[in-house]
Amino acid sequence: MDIPIEMLIEYMDYLNPEILLEKRGTWVSGIKLMPEDGRIDPRFLYFCHMDSIPDSPISAPVVYICPKARETAFNLTNCIILHTEVSIIQIFNEMLGLQNLLRNWGQDIELSISRHEGVQRLLDISSRVFGNPIAVITPSFKTIATTWEHETDDMVFWELLELGYLTQDSFNKLRSYGYFNPDYYTGETIIIPPSDIQAYDSTLTAISQDDTVGFLVLMLCSNTPATRGALQLYEYFIDQLKVYLQPASATGDYLRKQFDYFIIDVIEGRVSTPREIVERSLVYPPAYTSDYNTVLIAHESSSEMYLEHAMQNLSAIFPNVRQILYNGCVLMHPDLSTSESRRKNFLSTLANYLDASKGYAGISEKSTGLETLRESYRQARQSLDLGRKLTQSSLSDRMLGQPSIGSRIYRFSDYHIYSALSGDELNCGILDEISRYDLEHKTSYYRILYIFLCLERSFTKAATLLHMHRNNVIYHAKRIEEIFGIDLDDHNQRLRLLMLYKLNDLISSQ
Repeated sequence: MDIPIEMLIEYMDYLNPEILLEKRGTWVSGIKLMPEDGRIDPRFLYFCHMDSIPDSPISAPVVYICPKARETAFNLTNCIILHTEVSIIQIFNEMLGLQNLLRNWGQDIELSISRHEGVQRLLDISSRVFGNPIAVITPSFKTIATTWEHETDDMVFWELLELGYLTQDSFNKLRSYGYFNPDYYTGETIIIPPSDIQAYDSTLTAISQDDTVGFLVLMLCSNTPATRGALQLYEYFIDQLKVYLQPASATGDYLRKQFDYFIIDVIEGRVSTPREIVERSLVYPPAYTSDYNTVLIAHESSSEMYLEHAMQNLSAIFPNVRQILYNGCVLMHPDLSTSESRRKNFLSTLANYLDASKGYAGISEKSTGLETLRESYRQARQSLDLGRKLTQSSLSDRMLGQPSIGSRIYRFSDYHIYSALSGDELNCGILDEISRYDLEHKTSYYRILYIFLCLERSFTKAATLLHMHRNNVIYHAKRIEEIFGIDLDDHNQRLRLLMLYKLNDLISSQ
């Protein structure tokens, strides 16, 4: 990329520059040492010692290095004179470092745009260049993307960086200071001076689409000042942001992508405390306030093109369920507890998709709220991994003449027993729920279920051992199925329950 001359001048400020440029605020293609043959390119900025001034006129801007004790020639034009004893090689190498930094930054930006990596990536790339915190926000001052590297002692900006939005008190303060003045939303970069609200200069740039302001880009000049050179780079940066933001302001797609980042932050633990989760979630439309299950879908192919195609298919099949691409898998969070028919329809549709796409899905237990999202993801991940490893166990089903229905869907309630027995966790799943129910309702379902299973579901034998009438055992067995969602006709569930009883014995003996 080209280099703003103003930025070079600012880097040379400690060398006492005398500026005699014909034009200020211009850009150059790079810097060079003055060639001995005098052949120059007017697009570049040349460095030259005062003893090596060419005889012929120079059409390019030049930086002359002049010792402090030496008189400056009066006929020099379109140049910068440095009154210093520092060697020209040292100065040139310093400026070369700046040039390389900016050129690498420009290349990274071009690559990110070609890959459609989004606004947050552009901010991550640019953080080292500006050295100041930057936030991309909506006109209501809700953060869409922000730099992460720079801390700030400014409370208003801290809220934008850390919380993702302004509290009402800060919002009102900015309003009273004129931050919502329509005159600021011209598309030009406005310098807002310090005030009793903010201790530093800040820059505000509105990005509009069809005369409607969709985004504001705010930079707090707390580490480096808003100099002419810095503002030239900032304007270049704004032009690159518009590639994403102007179309997004019309579609609202930015909010969806940013919410995806937030969900991943919760899953990976970067946003973990209840306060952090609640405050960050206020930026987005209400979500995860009702029951949901985490569904994690993996495919045999994990190529970028295949996953994009899979996302398109899933969006068409489940238009009302959000899909997120994460770690080579597709995440969904449907509510499978609203009705039995809805649950069966979702699982049937998902099974058909998995059969057609050669995919696999892990499904967590029911969860509520963003605070449980990380645990819900862990359950889905664990059931997916265990289910794929244990798929061969369906041989017993085939021996019994039972079709292997849903063999690509692995529910945590079915597979967490294997994790428990392997030492990954120490809990007894449904048996813990049955024990709690017994305590609360003065029942004996935990013992009744165990005896009934051990006696191979013989109502007569169980009645004898439990000292009950046979009809009472039948009644309690049906109640256990209804209350806890257990199917005692399913031999796999019976096996898992007996294994859980054994596991509980091991836990109790510790």
